[in-house]
Amino acid sequence: SGEDLTERMAGNLQDVGNFVPNLDFSSATQSSRSSFVSAVFIRGVGQTDFIVTTDPGVGIYVDGIYYGRTTGGVVDMLDIERVEVLRGPQGTLFGKNTIGGALNVVSAKPDDSLHGRAELTYGEYDRIRFRGDLNIPIADKLYGRVAVSTRHSDGYGKRVDFATRETTDALGEDDSVSGRARFRWLATDRLEANLAFDYTRVREPQVPDDIKDINPAAPLLGLWNGLVGGPAGTPYTPAFLTASDYSNFATGPSTADLDLFGVSLTLDWQLGPFNVKSITDYRDMEALFSNDGDGSPLRILGSDRVDLDQDQLSQELHVFGTSFDDRLNWLAGVYYYEESAFEITNAYVLPGIFQALEAAPFLLGPFGPIGPCPPAPVVATLPSPGPLGCAGNPNNIPLDLDFHGTNDVEITNYSIFGHGSFAFTDQWSVTGGIRYTYEEKTHDLFYMRVNSGFIIAPPGTRREDSWGAVTPKAGLEFRPTEDLMLYFSASRGFRSGGFNGRPFYPEAVVTFNPEYLWSYEGGIKSEWFERRLIANLAVFYNDYTDIQLTSNRATADGNVAIFTENGGEAEMKGVELELHARPVERMDLMAGIGYIDAELTAVNPGVTATLDTVLPKTPKWDLNFSAQYRWPLAAFGNLTGRVDYAYRSEYYNDVANNAGLVQDGFGLVNVRLAFEDHSETWQIAVFGTNLSDERYITGGVGGLAAIGLDEVQYGRPREWGVSLSYRF
Repeated sequence: SGEDLTERMAGNLQDVGNFVPNLDFSSATQSSRSSFVSAVFIRGVGQTDFIVTTDPGVGIYVDGIYYGRTTGGVVDMLDIERVEVLRGPQGTLFGKNTIGGALNVVSAKPDDSLHGRAELTYGEYDRIRFRGDLNIPIADKLYGRVAVSTRHSDGYGKRVDFATRETTDALGEDDSVSGRARFRWLATDRLEANLAFDYTRVREPQVPDDIKDINPAAPLLGLWNGLVGGPAGTPYTPAFLTASDYSNFATGPSTADLDLFGVSLTLDWQLGPFNVKSITDYRDMEALFSNDGDGSPLRILGSDRVDLDQDQLSQELHVFGTSFDDRLNWLAGVYYYEESAFEITNAYVLPGIFQALEAAPFLLGPFGPIGPCPPAPVVATLPSPGPLGCAGNPNNIPLDLDFHGTNDVEITNYSIFGHGSFAFTDQWSVTGGIRYTYEEKTHDLFYMRVNSGFIIAPPGTRREDSWGAVTPKAGLEFRPTEDLMLYFSASRGFRSGGFNGRPFYPEAVVTFNPEYLWSYEGGIKSEWFERRLIANLAVFYNDYTDIQLTSNRATADGNVAIFTENGGEAEMKGVELELHARPVERMDLMAGIGYIDAELTAVNPGVTATLDTVLPKTPKWDLNFSAQYRWPLAAFGNLTGRVDYAYRSEYYNDVANNAGLVQDGFGLVNVRLAFEDHSETWQIAVFGTNLSDERYITGGVGGLAAIGLDEVQYGRPREWGVSLSYRF
């Protein structure tokens, strides 16, 4: 609920991951380095990349509306009624890209009374946040509700001048504004209309990068130091490592901007024996990223520009009701979705190598120069792979690692679905549903190596494909008593196919197909001792096929192209236990335990993963515990103390299982102490997050072996704050 989220100090949707078993929610910092791009994994299924040519594995919905991109997926907790975490495929009712599950955020509806709430928070790093909502009865049967949130902080990281060691810029700042307006009209006793608008604006530098290690002996960095950095007197060495995990010596651009707008209209009709619901939605998103990822004043690794522009339109229609003396609850529906997404990327890795090789007066072998440059016609015909250096040598081109590219994606999706639950008796019921989805995608691509002018995909390169998928669900429930339910379900989900949006060679301009997952789940939901104890247990098994994995393939000229393909199979087995106890009056104890054993069971030849690869963002164990107690203070009010603890065992942050991106097991402790007057009008609270100041990796680039560096981003450090709220 919204109140529970406030007590747990959940500032945005990402914080929900701290208290739901087998849910990992972080920002996709390894690719965007921003606080508003979501990387969500449920039971080992998810997506870390934000590129527009691939789709997420966990769907994010706000008031039933699908967010098509992970950019903007870290939803602000703005006037939230509740958050629903739906684990396992949700293909019957939620459709595409819910192969791992779905997060459904439900905001508060306007009602017929005048009331509101305002909250002001101040904390470390000059953190200032304001949240407020106001509910207004505008006219008879017409109500409005407005909510606003603003965030600002000076940042928890910093850039340092390499020469003077003085701070030059802050990193990890908050600077955002978001708002939502909802209007509810009870047109008749049978017709209700809800019109909603939302807007988010973010202008922040990116989160701080930390360079964990630098390896000058790595092949590419060694070449750069020998040809570019060394001759200029500034090789890239461990001298650029800093003592702090939240500082670096970078001097390049650092941008994470977002503009997000949405409007929706929901209509509910009661038409005698059945109801009709229509949801119409339009959303527009623009984002801009730039970063200097090498942590030094040199130009080693980064992007000058990643520009995203996306809009989507959807229409959903439900017809639902009950039959057979209310023993059957049924729903049928259709869904239409269209999306346009455009992306521009300017990225660089060790720039200058190609130019130095072109200017070299000699051929360069693996152990040094092997002779002067032959005549130009001979250079152009050198075998590949072969010696480097000399103008016109085709072997120089793969070392031009400055890329410019555009991805233009058009998506059209149609679905038809049905779902029902039938109660045979007061104890036994069966659930079934099925959805058919048809999807068309078009991808226009332009990609080139900047300095050599080598065209990987010329303007007008187009890929088109379409897929159809059937996603059924079946379940059985048994209620031996009113307080105990046993259940079993089987469901199928899929993730859309897509395109390789970062091809390094023409051979990598490919399409990959959807991936599929069958999930089988059984469990118990129970209430004991007059609801003083709630205990839920789930056991699941997932059978994952046609997984989209990264592969290495030899090109015609002997180089290696990296791309995504359907490359393997996996299975996940696990258990989840959730408890909520009230042993004495005014005390609440909550706990959750998640266990998962996820492994690849088959991989195709050429795929970079192996059977020993550990799936990313999937700790084997996670645990959360919360304790809360309310003390009555005579005539003054109530004092509430709370402590939250969340633990995750070791996990990897990427599919390649780079050693530099491994996160050891760690735990986070948050505390909150709040005083509220008897009328529940005023509240003041002090809080602390990450009390033990844990350093935990949320993402990064593991390139120590080839590029010569490991770059990581850490979660936020320890912070304290105080908040004051007023409601009327």
